[in-house]
Amino acid sequence: MKKPLTLFFAIIAIGASLAFAEVAAYEIPVTGRVESVALFKNGLVVVKETIPIEGEGRYLLERVPQAVLGTLFLESDFPVETTVTTRTVESSLAETTGEEYWKQLQGKKVQVRTNDAQELPIEGYLTYTGFDLPKTEGVNSLLANPADALPRNYYVPTPAIAGVPRPFVIIHSEDRATHFVDLSQIASIRTSDESVFPKKTVPVMIFDVGANDAATSGGSISLFYLTKGMTWSPSYRIDMTDPKTLTIEQNAVIANEWASLADAEISLISGFPRIEFENTLSLMTPNTTLLSFFNQLANVGRSRSGSPIMAQQAIMTNAAMPMMPEVNAQQLSANEGPDTYYHPIGRKTLERDARLSLSVAKNSAEYERFMECKIPVYANVEQGGRGNLQAQDIPFKKGEVSEVWEVLRFNNPFDFPMTTAPAAVSANGRFLGQNSSFWTASGAELTVPVTRAMSVQVISDEEERGEKIEPWEVTNPSGATVPNTEKRPTLYRFGSSGTTYRKQAIDATLTVKNIRSEEMKIVVTRQILGENFVPSALAPEVKILVERVSQNVNRTHELKWELTLKPGETRKIDYSYERYVPY
Repeated sequence: MKKPLTLFFAIIAIGASLAFAEVAAYEIPVTGRVESVALFKNGLVVVKETIPIEGEGRYLLERVPQAVLGTLFLESDFPVETTVTTRTVESSLAETTGEEYWKQLQGKKVQVRTNDAQELPIEGYLTYTGFDLPKTEGVNSLLANPADALPRNYYVPTPAIAGVPRPFVIIHSEDRATHFVDLSQIASIRTSDESVFPKKTVPVMIFDVGANDAATSGGSISLFYLTKGMTWSPSYRIDMTDPKTLTIEQNAVIANEWASLADAEISLISGFPRIEFENTLSLMTPNTTLLSFFNQLANVGRSRSGSPIMAQQAIMTNAAMPMMPEVNAQQLSANEGPDTYYHPIGRKTLERDARLSLSVAKNSAEYERFMECKIPVYANVEQGGRGNLQAQDIPFKKGEVSEVWEVLRFNNPFDFPMTTAPAAVSANGRFLGQNSSFWTASGAELTVPVTRAMSVQVISDEEERGEKIEPWEVTNPSGATVPNTEKRPTLYRFGSSGTTYRKQAIDATLTVKNIRSEEMKIVVTRQILGENFVPSALAPEVKILVERVSQNVNRTHELKWELTLKPGETRKIDYSYERYVPY
C-alpha cells in the first residue's frame, strides 16, 4: 500500500505546484510611482502612489505600504479587490552575503585558495562552516553543542580560548582526504553551483481588477495612506539690520528615510491634527500578527497622557503659544478653515537616506523692539515642587528680581501660518540670539525674545497685610449668616469640599529700573491669584486667565503695564488685591 499512497501524494503535490505556477503566470508585475508626499514634523508622511494597469486582470506589487491603521484607501476606475500575501523569489548576489553565504556553501563543491599563494587550491565538498552544525558523528562531534559555534568574522588568537576551537571549514576532496582550513587563512572560495543563491519569501500586494464596460483602455490604481519615514525641520532667520523693517526667511530641512522619490510633489504640513492611531499599523501591513495588532491598540493614547518626553516636543509637533494673541475680524476671516496648512514646494527628486535643505519663503515686516518681563503666578515656587498649589502655599520673598528680555514684536508677513520653529536673530551680520517662534496665523502678532537684558531690572515685592484674627461668622452657599463685627472676619466655603477660607489682603510693589544710557520701553506682565484688584496710581490692563475651579478658589488674573523709562529712571508701581486662604 505504501507505493500507491506515495504515488497518490506525489500526484497531488505535482498538481498543487502546477496550480501555483498557473496562478503566478497570470500575475502581472507592476511598479508604483509616488506622485506626492506631504510631511508632518513628527515623521509621519501622507503618500499618494499611482499604479498603472492595462485593464481587467491580476496585478502584483512587490513593495507593500507600511500604512497607519485606518489610513490606507484605494481609488480606481475599475472594481478592485486587494490581497496582501507572500511569494517566493530568488535572492540576488548582493543579498547572499555573510553568514547566509556560508550556510549556502555547505555541501557544495568548492575550490578554496589560501593566503599562501604557493599552495595549490583545495578542491572538494565543503561540509562544515561553523554555522547550523549538523548533528552527526565524526569530525563535527567536536562541536556537539551548537551553542559553542563562534559567530561570523570572530577571530580567536593563538592559543585558542579554552574549550572552544578555532573557526575553520572542513573540505572533503575526491581522493577521500579531509582538509581543515582556518577561516582566517582563506583568500577566496569559488563554486559553480548556482543553488548557492537561495530563494526568499517576500510580501506582495495583489490587485484583482474587474472589468469596466465604460473603460476601453487601461487606467490606474491610486493608493492613499499615512506612513512613517520622512520629516521636515523648519527654522527662521530674522535680520533686523534696518531699525524699522526686518526681513524674515523660512528654511526647511527634509529628511527621507522612507523610499526614493522621483519627481514627486512635496508639501510641508504645519498644524497639530490629532492622529489617534499613529503608532498602530494596518492589518494589511506584512508581518503584523494579531497579537502585535491588539497590543498596539491597547497602547493607543497612552503616550499622550503626561509624558515628559512628549511635553518637550513643541518644535516637532507644531505646538501653539500658551496664550494666543488677539486678532481682529479681518485676520479671522482671512484664516478660515482647519488649522492644518499644506505648503507646496514643487516637485523634487530625493533618494532614500538623503537630506534636502531649501528656502521656503522670504518677506519683510515692520517691527518694534522693546523690553519684556513676565512674572508668572508661581514665580517664587521652586521648580519640581508641589502640584495643585493653593494661594497660601506660595512663599513671599522680599526683592525678588525677575528676568527681563529684549524682544521683537511684528505681524506674520506671510500669507500662510508661521509654524513652531527655532528663530535666529541677527543684525549687521552679527548673531544676536535664538529662541522659539510659535505657531502664528497669517497677519497675527508674535513676539520673539532675542537676548537677556542685563541693564534693565524689575523687582517684585509682596507682603500680607494685618495679622491673623479669630473667625466668627460663616457664610455658606445656601445658609444664613449673623451680623459681622470689625474684628470678626467672614469665612467662606466654596462647593461641598468643607474647606473654610478667609480673605487676606496683599500689598505689592513692582520696581522697574532703567540702567541704560538710552530711553527704553518695557512691558511688565504680572499674574496673580486673587480678587478685588486695586491699583494705587498707574492702572494696568487686567485680564482673567483662569476662572475659579474646585482645585483653586482664587481666579488667575494677568496685569499688564507698558512703561517708557528715560535713561537712569526708576519707576515704582504699587497695587493691592485680596486672596482666599484656608482658615
